[in-house]
Amino acid sequence: MTEDITILEKHWDEASELISGHLNKGLDVAFITLGDPSIYSTFSYVQKRLEKNFKIEMIPGINSFTACASSIGKPLVEKDEILMIIPKINENIGNLLKEGNNFVLMKTSRNTEELENIINEQNVEKEITSVQNCTMKNEKIIEGFPKNKPYLTTTILKLKK
Repeated sequence: MTEDITILEKHWDEASELISGHLNKGLDVAFITLGDPSIYSTFSYVQKRLEKNFKIEMIPGINSFTACASSIGKPLVEKDEILMIIPKINENIGNLLKEGNNFVLMKTSRNTEELENIINEQNVEKEITSVQNCTMKNEKIIEGFPKNKPYLTTTILKLKK
């Protein structure tokens, strides 16, 4: 996993070329992804390259954050609460926390101690639950932020305002 756009573009192009080769032979191809292909998935980048020349059928999956909520056994939102999905933490996190009630912090492994400090500074009751490797054999549910943060770690933050 990388955030280097040059490397990512290269991999997306290579995957698209590989898939195109099979499609040009008249074969059907499936792109299997974790979660839902329409939410933060590598599939979307490959799809954009292929849809110009091929018919694409997208089949929905269960996205990671609703799977995490199910594993935890708690709803993501109730009544008129606001849910925000945050794929990457940046300097706007403090402002975002003021606007919502419930937050999904994707790929918590990329988050820093600074994020934890910002959240802990919120002067409201909070519930923080992290799920590592959701739906896998080695799934782990942790109250709060985990010390060990594998790539597939998602944190659900609920602020009681």
